Amino acid sequence: DATENKDSRSYRLPNKDILYKKVLVVDNNTSAASSLQRMIAYYHYHADIVETEAEAIEILKEHQYDILCLDSKLLEGSFED
Repeated sequence: DATENKDSRSYRLPNKDILYKKVLVVDNNTSAASSLQRMIAYYHYHADIVETEAEAIEILKEHQYDILCLDSKLLEGSFED
């Protein structure tokens, strides 16, 4: 039945090479950052969330991350130094 095929989903497990990464999310919208954190948990990522550029710079001085997710508004003149 075509309706049955439309509703069934086929999911692939992620490649083990992309699992267990550390992510830093920089976004002053805590709701959006928390949503992103829940979405990437599928890949068994550990995500830290900070709200400001200053917080991001401080945490990056002490910790290493595999992925950095930035609010696009932060890119307007930020992180120039």
